[in-house]
Amino acid sequence: MSRFNYCKFIFLIILALFIAFISLGKAYPTLYSPLDNQGTFNQIDADRWILDGAEIKFNNLLSRGNKVTFHFSTWHPENMPAPQLQVYVCDQLASQFVVTPGLEQDVYLRGDCEPRVIRIQSTNAFVASEGDPRPLIAKLDFLNLSAKSGLVFSSPSIIFQVAGALLLIFIVLINIFPTVIAGSLITLVTVGGYCLISEFYFSNQIVLGNFYLFLILFLLGLLVARFNFRTNLQFPYFPKAPLGNSLLIILIFILGACLRFYDIDFGLPANYHPDEVPKYNAIERMRHFGDFNPRYFLHPTLLLYSAYFFNFLLRFFTNLEIPWMDTLILAGRMMSATAGSLSILLTALIARRLFNNYAAVISAFLIAVFPLHVTCSRYLKEDALLVFFILLAVYLVIRSVQENRAGGLLLAGLVAGFSASVKYTGLVSIMILVAAPFLKSERLVPDKEFLKWTVRAIFVLPLGFLLASPYTLLDLGKFLQDFNYERSHMATGHDGLITAGSQIWTYHLARSLWAGMEPVALAFGVIGLGYLLYQNKIKYWYIIALFLLYYIPAEYVKAKPAPQPERYVVPCLPFLAIAIGVLISELTINARRFTNKILLGILMLLVVSFPAVRSWQLARDLKPDTRDLMSQWVDQNIPAGSKILIDLPAYQAPIAPDKFQVSALTRNLILEELSPESLRKSGGDYLLLSSLFYDRYFSQPGIPPQLRGIIRNVFKSFPVVQEFEASSGTYGFNNPKVTLFKIR
Repeated sequence: MSRFNYCKFIFLIILALFIAFISLGKAYPTLYSPLDNQGTFNQIDADRWILDGAEIKFNNLLSRGNKVTFHFSTWHPENMPAPQLQVYVCDQLASQFVVTPGLEQDVYLRGDCEPRVIRIQSTNAFVASEGDPRPLIAKLDFLNLSAKSGLVFSSPSIIFQVAGALLLIFIVLINIFPTVIAGSLITLVTVGGYCLISEFYFSNQIVLGNFYLFLILFLLGLLVARFNFRTNLQFPYFPKAPLGNSLLIILIFILGACLRFYDIDFGLPANYHPDEVPKYNAIERMRHFGDFNPRYFLHPTLLLYSAYFFNFLLRFFTNLEIPWMDTLILAGRMMSATAGSLSILLTALIARRLFNNYAAVISAFLIAVFPLHVTCSRYLKEDALLVFFILLAVYLVIRSVQENRAGGLLLAGLVAGFSASVKYTGLVSIMILVAAPFLKSERLVPDKEFLKWTVRAIFVLPLGFLLASPYTLLDLGKFLQDFNYERSHMATGHDGLITAGSQIWTYHLARSLWAGMEPVALAFGVIGLGYLLYQNKIKYWYIIALFLLYYIPAEYVKAKPAPQPERYVVPCLPFLAIAIGVLISELTINARRFTNKILLGILMLLVVSFPAVRSWQLARDLKPDTRDLMSQWVDQNIPAGSKILIDLPAYQAPIAPDKFQVSALTRNLILEELSPESLRKSGGDYLLLSSLFYDRYFSQPGIPPQLRGIIRNVFKSFPVVQEFEASSGTYGFNNPKVTLFKIR
């Protein structure tokens, strides 16, 4: 390495350390209050009383240089002596003093324990009354964390971790781009890193860590592309698939179909997916009134008509003699499973036409076993059908371009309209069509002939929407009412407002896709996106654009409801699968040694195996559902006539109403009614809780810690009679953890 390079490398190290030091120092809040920092305070209650033995915890602080300043209340009971406090830091006495009203007291945070624990004890704690047995010391208004430098000193370990992430980004940038561009990007990362770390580190270290993890993986993809020396192989538009290749894709299709159709009648006749019930009711209204107006437009109507049609097919081929509506949800699920299975073939066809046969096999295998796609293909819901029409529109656009049949874009426009008629977010599928002139010209300047046909295809899209959802126009008043309600719902969210900015646009990457693809596959998916970006060809960028087309709106909307917020990014899965397929296939093709090809083959199996095993585990546990087990256990072991309180009926086990008194807690007051005092006064004998209800308070960001405390108090205050939990855990709307408590 030259002297210049050494100097540049040392400069980058110093820059990374400096940014990490000052940004982390600024990240710590200066003000802490028991009212809004329940995670920091232990035994300091929301009414600000310090209890004897209370603890305050701080993470990742330097062993010297920092201090906290206690600001005590100006009020103390007149009949009680002044509190005498002993403050320990890391189990070493740091300060002792008498608290006078309005006192401000400094305590230096010397010590090496992690986290830094401040323990407060008193020699004269008191009990306020018989009704309040807490050992009280003094009232704390708030405390300040500070240092003489003006910046809180972070521990060297966390500084080196953050600096290491920044340095890795710097090194990747200077190895990918020319010096001037790399310098500009390093400056941008430096400023952006300072702002992000200062804003997010202390308030949400996990979110910041996720952002840097995915950024590093994406840049790694650029680096891989930079050093992946391409051979002279030229892939034709129509690579002929060998017979073995086609048979392999057919076997993958059969595997994917088996995963989707296996035990597809789970939970029936009970309705364990709450969103299936409105679809059932809408179709029942159509049969009742003898028309095709569902009188329901929270979603468009193509899904309803498809389920309606599939039910006729199911009954025709099976000759069932049970009532028509009794098979409707099963038929709708079979329709989703069919659409999900066909999406495997479409993914393979797209990858084959744009790239190569190897990419087709890998991407088909991945989409066949991704747990999120498999799970969403089992429900009478929009997601699997939406993905099918999106992929069909993409395939038709690519085929029209490659076969030079511009008129074929009209059919693609019609299909894109069908995707919008499955789910309103399908309206963004218009951008699938917009890419056609650029795919044809293979430049950023559109092909003029295809541009004309693209405009015509865009006008065909609304026609496709209206053909599949005619009553959005024929029953315009009801449509506008439901559409505006759904738009408002997307803007306001559920429990806690989860904005894209608060998660640095990584909510679905870190949560939905992490579980929906498994971490190894997701990591390679992000690397694959970086790899595609580096390629100077429109077809590579088209896959990235399609991923962003459906990812950005999912992050932008504030409604990321639990359970199953991941359903919003199901359309992203095929394009991540293709990105992985292209990455591994081109690395394999360009590998010059046979050993490298073997290693890449092992890598492909590793990427595929984790989601495949996870999907198999979830399928294995579909029947019996934990709610079925709880229902049977209650029926056999709980005395008849017992009063059983439940949280939300949609998430609960079906308890026989003719044998037990089943009472649902008031939806808008449910957390208030879950307090131990309210439960004891309710007259209930048992309480049944489902994790589909309460897990959101623990797993979703932005939830006030006081709400988690309410759920924890239930588990602390009442004995557990019985509990069921699947070995594969809860995923989607399957197998929640259900717990039965005895109240009295």
